[in-house]
Amino acid sequence: LVHNQGCGFEATGSAFAVASDELVTNEHVVEGARALSIVTATGHRVAVQSWVVSKSDDLALLRLSKPLFDHPVDIAVDPTVPGNLVVVIGYPLGGPLTVGRGRVLDVTPDPSGSGSETIQASVDILPGNSGGPLLDIHGQVVGVVRAIDLNNGSAQAIPSAQVSDLIAGKSTRPGQPC
Repeated sequence: LVHNQGCGFEATGSAFAVASDELVTNEHVVEGARALSIVTATGHRVAVQSWVVSKSDDLALLRLSKPLFDHPVDIAVDPTVPGNLVVVIGYPLGGPLTVGRGRVLDVTPDPSGSGSETIQASVDILPGNSGGPLLDIHGQVVGVVRAIDLNNGSAQAIPSAQVSDLIAGKSTRPGQPC
């Protein structure tokens, strides 16, 4: 659970570990933050030391003040395709941790016109699921939950290729506290 203590507001979202001290979430989850922290599924709170955001996608990479995770997730190398089974893990509406299942419906150009693709999946999500992983049946991240398609109720996710670019430091900028 990502806790964003912003200037005049508080918000939460989801994230997942990609290294012992690094997590991926959405840029909109950390936007406007004065201070960020994460709360693990066991209730352990850790400060976020710094973060970078993608210049082209709604993604952020958080760096913790200390190593915390022994088993970060693997990022899928191959893109997901329609029909694949997927799982979403996250903290809808600020918690508790939930798991949802569904299928990939489509992989389409991003409706915002960014040039990247968007995964649409038949899995129920709510505000707070943003930043959580979309996993394949092998437990590998195939996307990052970003939004709900209000036309059909499907989950939208950013594909794992953009996550790999973020982790590699391609086209990022430092996160800006408010």
